[in-house]
Amino acid sequence: MNQAQKDRRNKWQKEWRRKHPQSELARAQNRERCKQYYSENKEIHKQKVTAYQKTHKKRFNELGRKRYRNNPVISKVQKVARVKRKYGLTLEQIEQMRLDQNNQCKTCKREFVKTPHVDHNHKTGEVRGLLCGPCNRALGLLQENIETLQNMISLLGSDIST
Repeated sequence: MNQAQKDRRNKWQKEWRRKHPQSELARAQNRERCKQYYSENKEIHKQKVTAYQKTHKKRFNELGRKRYRNNPVISKVQKVARVKRKYGLTLEQIEQMRLDQNNQCKTCKREFVKTPHVDHNHKTGEVRGLLCGPCNRALGLLQENIETLQNMISLLGSDIST
């Protein structure tokens, strides 16, 4: 529905409500019944909503991505909430970490071009620093396995000696 259609619908609704003032009471009573029903049946409603979202997952994901992409305020708020929830950090703390690391990746020392990734220990949740995208992906692909990383270092070192 485009903006012109929304405006026409809103105009029609306002006009209808002006012509039918007695229905305001009925709408208010209906709202109260709905509130009461949902408060008494929270679990059933939650199950129904979850089932609906699962069957229409693709549509929900598309709408969420569209809303996130088209509204910079929502994306900023969501980012702040996600970082706070996952790492317990505020954006100010991350910005301070970025300054402490001289705006460079903690492992490869390249300057950040895009938003840095927060590196953390998956077992303890402790934040270790900020990484660039490639370094973050490399750690993820290695599954933070030190032995595998040492084997790769040895492999790279053998190329130099030959």
